[in-house]
Amino acid sequence: MIEKFYHATKTRSVVGHTSKFANGDLIYIARKWHDEIFCCGRPSISQAIVDGVACWAIDHDHLLELRLRKVKWVSIVERHVGGDQYITTLDNYMNPACFQFLNFESEGGARQHYLSFKYFIIKPGFAKL
Repeated sequence: MIEKFYHATKTRSVVGHTSKFANGDLIYIARKWHDEIFCCGRPSISQAIVDGVACWAIDHDHLLELRLRKVKWVSIVERHVGGDQYITTLDNYMNPACFQFLNFESEGGARQHYLSFKYFIIKPGFAKL
C-alpha cells in the first residue's frame, strides 16, 4: 500500500508517502536534501553532527496527520544518489522529552518538531564511484 501525502500549506507538492510492513505497521517515508539538516546555530552540518545537535524537522500539522493515520515509523531518506536513511518511531517525534519545537510561522514557515540524530537508526547509503 502506497499513499501520497500532500502538504496542506504549500503548493501541494509531494513530501512523502506511506508504506506498509509485512506485520501491518505503517511507515512514513520523507525525502529531504542533506542541506535540510538543522544545525542549531552551528557553522556547518559537520560541526552540528560532531556536537550532537543535528536534527531533522517535520511540520507539526503533518505529524498530527500521521498520528491520525496510525503511522508507527518515520523514515527520512536523503535525496541524493545513495543517500543515508534515518529511521525512528513517530512516538519520538511526538514525545516532548525528545523533540525541540520551533515556530517559524511569522517568517512564512511552519511550526516544526526537530528531532536529534541520537533518536534515529542511521542506515548509510552507498557511494557511486
